[in-house]
Amino acid sequence: MPITVVDLGTVVSTGGSSTIVMTGINVPPGAFIYTWSFEKNTSPGQILGSVLDSAGNTYNNVDTENPGSISANGTARSEYSFGGRPIFNGSITRSKSTTSTPIAMGAFYATGVKIGTDPLDTNTFDVFASASSNAPSIRSGAGFRFQVPKELAIVNVMWVPDTGDAFTQSGGSPWAAPPTVFISTALGIGMAGGWASNQSIASITYNSLLNNSRPYTLWVQGFLPGDDVGHDSTTLYAIGNY
Repeated sequence: MPITVVDLGTVVSTGGSSTIVMTGINVPPGAFIYTWSFEKNTSPGQILGSVLDSAGNTYNNVDTENPGSISANGTARSEYSFGGRPIFNGSITRSKSTTSTPIAMGAFYATGVKIGTDPLDTNTFDVFASASSNAPSIRSGAGFRFQVPKELAIVNVMWVPDTGDAFTQSGGSPWAAPPTVFISTALGIGMAGGWASNQSIASITYNSLLNNSRPYTLWVQGFLPGDDVGHDSTTLYAIGNY
């Protein structure tokens, strides 16, 4: 079963609340859910809080970084949930580290990802770069490669934008949104990235472009496919719940 990805959108909070909430969310049973957030906190050492949804699914933190490796630039973070309960016109909520700070959050769900056990491919876990540049990238020499065919690869790019910024998706390989591009110079938040699947077992690169040199952080993870044993795990989950 090929992996398919459905964007759930992006939400923004300019401050004044301890949480940020995505509403009107619909996710099928057994789906893989992935969220990413960027909070513009200014105190060193602060990290974002937890993620929960209206169905009670469990989310695992996969990475937490600061653009340019500077805490004052803000905190970027991603989580995932796998093989969970369906969400019907529900919500995904993230708690913040500071009530007054702005934050943006995006999410998508995917079908075809392994659901019986944690699908995170630890061989590609925590491959990241953090610097100031107009070309956030990860080269194949950085150690990222698909471990099995059809693996789901996800890249997050978070940066501190300014006037005139834009984002150009990596070329030369089938990267596509989501993560969806969000740029707010007023809030100091830039988020983008891409996903890819249906690849052979090979090294892979990611080379995106910003219009200007900015402090950024970029990370990539791999998640194993549900049909890695020749079966459609998502369909088996649905049958088991009828």
